[in-house]
Amino acid sequence: MMDETIRTIILILLLLVSIPVQIFLSRKDKYAGLVLPTLTFIRYLNLPFTLWKMGSSIAEILGNYLMVNIPTIAYILIYVLSRKKIKQEKEIEKMNIQDL
Repeated sequence: MMDETIRTIILILLLLVSIPVQIFLSRKDKYAGLVLPTLTFIRYLNLPFTLWKMGSSIAEILGNYLMVNIPTIAYILIYVLSRKKIKQEKEIEKMNIQDL
């Protein structure tokens, strides 16, 4: 029981640390921001095959795969929003230069 609690706390801490890291990477470079989503996606790539071998139904496989990829989706959302903000800032900068 205590072991599960410690694992849960560590998982939550890793998640809380990874979000600012993802924001930093997404703002720093176009490709650096794709590192965490790619790693989390690759991490669970074998899950459907494992569940299939265990005799799980298609619905169970899809449900589990979507659930474990929630961090991947969150990282991609952070990436898209960060890159969109950078693009808007660059466009405003171009407009300010043209106004001069």
